[in-house]
Amino acid sequence: MNSAWQSVLGDSMIGDSVRRLFGKSKKLSKAISRGRQAPAGPKHVTENTDGPTGPERDRAENAVQAIAGVRADLRYTSWTSDGLIIAGWITAAGKKRQVPRGFELLAKPAPGEPAIGPENWLRLESVTTSAEHLDINGFVRSNDDLSKATFTVLLPYNAWDILSADDVQIAIEQPHNSQLTPLTHRYRWGSPGHLVAEIDRPYRYAPRWDNSQGLCISRSQPTAFVSGTPEIGDDLRVKVQTAHGFVPIAAHFRHDVGGAAIPIRLESTTDGANLSVSLDALPLDTGVWGITLSDATGNRRLLHWADDRWERMPVAPATYLEQRPGGAIRLIRGDLPPVASEVRFSEDQLTVCLHEKSADAVDVLIMRGPRATLQAELQPSGEYVFGLDFDFWGTRAPTPPAGGYRLFARSRDGAEHPLRLTKALSSMTPFIERTPLATFRVEHAPDNQLYVDVGAPLLAVEKGLFNRKRLAALHTGNGQAGSDFDLRGVFLESWYGKTFSDNPAPMVTALRGAGVPGPYYVAIADWSVAFPPETHPVIIGSEEYWRVLGSSRVVVFNTWLPSEYRKRTDQFIVQTWHGTPLKSLGMDVPRRIGSETAAKNLGKGSAMWDLLVSQSTYATEIFRRAYVYSGEVAEVGYPRNDVLNGAGLQQLRQQVRKRLGLSDEAQVILYAPTWRQEDKGSIGPLDVTALLELLPGKYHIAVRGHSVTLRRGSNLSGERIVDVTSYPEPAELMAMSDLLVTDYSSIMFDYAASGRPILYYTPDYEEYVDLGRGAYFDLKSAAPGPLTSTPEALAQAILTAPQSVDTDAYRAWQEKFVPSDDGHAAERLGQLIADRLSAQDG
Repeated sequence: MNSAWQSVLGDSMIGDSVRRLFGKSKKLSKAISRGRQAPAGPKHVTENTDGPTGPERDRAENAVQAIAGVRADLRYTSWTSDGLIIAGWITAAGKKRQVPRGFELLAKPAPGEPAIGPENWLRLESVTTSAEHLDINGFVRSNDDLSKATFTVLLPYNAWDILSADDVQIAIEQPHNSQLTPLTHRYRWGSPGHLVAEIDRPYRYAPRWDNSQGLCISRSQPTAFVSGTPEIGDDLRVKVQTAHGFVPIAAHFRHDVGGAAIPIRLESTTDGANLSVSLDALPLDTGVWGITLSDATGNRRLLHWADDRWERMPVAPATYLEQRPGGAIRLIRGDLPPVASEVRFSEDQLTVCLHEKSADAVDVLIMRGPRATLQAELQPSGEYVFGLDFDFWGTRAPTPPAGGYRLFARSRDGAEHPLRLTKALSSMTPFIERTPLATFRVEHAPDNQLYVDVGAPLLAVEKGLFNRKRLAALHTGNGQAGSDFDLRGVFLESWYGKTFSDNPAPMVTALRGAGVPGPYYVAIADWSVAFPPETHPVIIGSEEYWRVLGSSRVVVFNTWLPSEYRKRTDQFIVQTWHGTPLKSLGMDVPRRIGSETAAKNLGKGSAMWDLLVSQSTYATEIFRRAYVYSGEVAEVGYPRNDVLNGAGLQQLRQQVRKRLGLSDEAQVILYAPTWRQEDKGSIGPLDVTALLELLPGKYHIAVRGHSVTLRRGSNLSGERIVDVTSYPEPAELMAMSDLLVTDYSSIMFDYAASGRPILYYTPDYEEYVDLGRGAYFDLKSAAPGPLTSTPEALAQAILTAPQSVDTDAYRAWQEKFVPSDDGHAAERLGQLIADRLSAQDG
């Protein structure tokens, strides 16, 4: 350790701000005293500069280049009374993302600064924290445990004195080979994406991100500071202190665009000046106005904020002062934005506190996600409280659906504004709060808006590829710990837990009716997902999920089991799948034809199936070939379609329409397209608003996006439009509708069980079929309803469609694709599974 670094180490704990940041029990590995010294040649901040300026001098190049295969991510920054906290992670081995053999973080003179020997560089000491924003295993896909690849260090304020530099760069050294690399990537959200300067008089510390140099932080001495807090009466009054012999004789507001100048009265004082301007004389043009001071030679200096911390200060209607992230003061002509100062969580509530200057103008806060919207009104406590329980299609869920939510403030005049963050709140982001029901990550979005990500309540040791493999090895397969116990119960999963629906859902009742013993477990992605009574929900990815998946006698699912899962010999796996295919699947996809690797991977998954459910001989032949499957197939029909022919069809139709806000008299079109590879959030090419303009007022459209779009897209809204993408059970939507409009989705086969019209909107037929995945047959010649390519042609087909269809083409379609969808598929499948279990037991 060099002598300069030893000189800043002491025996005491570091400053109070670090303890406040990380909690009373968190300590720096070593204490740091500040011991600042003024450099011999201070630099001054001039107008329109982002960094220090001064006399040119000979400088040696200190550039540190990125190393191939090494990635160093900046994930978090925060100023404290002792310096800048810097946190992130470093991985080696390129895409394999492995833990490096060892590494240390250094502060060194930035390129362009005088060179000093590496022995004099500053080795940054670690801060011991449990900050969940460094949950690297949950963010980075790797076979290794990357928890030892993280770092949290302190760059002390006296680093610039130690290095005799005005600009420092953060670098990472790997001691085993003495290689250096800068930070190579930064998180674009949160504090790394919103780097802010710190004013600690007499210095300004300004971090910046350079795409080649990574994180650099410059230190300079601004010339003009605000002393105390500006005063507002009939005039705006600001006390100014100056340094470096600068004597101002004039002051102006200067517009950022165009440079227009408005004079400010200036009265000289012994240590600076007093500025004042009548509120009536403030700039009138909207936009951003900097505050500059000029001396007798014409040199101008920006006015900076100093020790007093304030966010935004209203001065007059639609006018306020603001502290720039770079340290300067500016006047904004425009509406004062609503700003959040604090966010808190409990098991059933999210509480937001607004900055005192924002609260008076805000009526309601809105938390808007792609599939859900929550509102919070002002409480007597002065806080806005969101109740997290959520009405999801008539069922109360304890949390909203997982996903990202942007926060807005609705003013009393009804206008909505993005909710911003105070600097103090921004400096804490990203931060994570976990309750028994959800994990919340609070973010400062790149566009400056408060953003909350809602996710499942998984622990850090349950997230990521490494932990999935670890838990799967522990709880699944013949080699699992305690694998001598008897298997018991039924495990059911659909759509990777995003909803519990489709073919697995009716099997709870069917298997119970067939005498298959429980307990019955249902996999859910988060607590917004509804599950049947008398079943036990398990969160996908949790340790309980892996334990139950590995110990259940029967496993029923409709997609693919996790690749990390290993089947026990006596488990019975039922693959129900989720649709008869038009588009090519598996080994039939053009790019996989003849691929031994693809055949091996698909066969590895299908080899675990004991029973594959099919709607027809047509589907069976495709499934066997496409999925390299040679086991038993049950052509019993699809359980999900039983409701289309059940005794309670009319009652179900009325119940679902009431749930959706549709009358019994409405003519309801179910629009259910497939997903597009190029836009996985799209609901297809049809402009439903334009279509409705061509139809009488009795027509309504229920829009059902593919399951792929559930978390990627957002709800469509409009008059006579209801977005039902998040509705859990598509068969109920088929039951309540009067006709179907689709394109290439497998719902075209299921809907035939209803006997109602099937129409197609396929303006991209040649592109999708011929240039995409391909199709198993010519839809144009075999379809049970007309294919259209314009809204006008589709509207005409809708207006002339009968209530039910009894044509030769429709009957042929039913006989080929849904011959067994007669209302009893679940009963047949349940009994078949019970028989196979009995046969296994001998």
